[in-house]
Amino acid sequence: MPLLLRKIRKSKWYKNESVPWLQEDQIQADALGDLVTSSNSLSVWLVNDDQSNLEQVVVALASTCDFVSNIDYALFKVELLSGIGIEIEPNEGLTPYSEANHWHRDLTRITARKLIKLAELIYTDAQRMRIPEKKVLGLIKDAVKNKQIDIVDLQENIAKKVR
Repeated sequence: MPLLLRKIRKSKWYKNESVPWLQEDQIQADALGDLVTSSNSLSVWLVNDDQSNLEQVVVALASTCDFVSNIDYALFKVELLSGIGIEIEPNEGLTPYSEANHWHRDLTRITARKLIKLAELIYTDAQRMRIPEKKVLGLIKDAVKNKQIDIVDLQENIAKKVR
């Protein structure tokens, strides 16, 4: 069964010292900032169940950023969305990494209630992972070297680090 990836800020999905009052089974309200919708849709990426395309998806995400940094993400099973009533629609990604853009999806017809359920799903059932900045930069460099990304399509701050 395929997986879905949503870029997040990993620290917002755990209890940490900046919110000492948060109970263990509660999600920080700030985590909802990682689930900002547009037209009641949320951008995600399809990842093969063996995660063989994970690095390509990460490169696609990183190639749209202003700076190279850690990439935090939540990875969860597509099938979990059926219990929430959120629909998935293909929607070609708009990244400099055109070979990966076909893995982009939109979660659609999201209501506020469904968004809360999605946050709970990510909190309880998703793997929350981080790819360190150094590895992200290496992946982008490899994509440029292999002519999968044209360096002129990257933000200047990233292009400088790639050169």
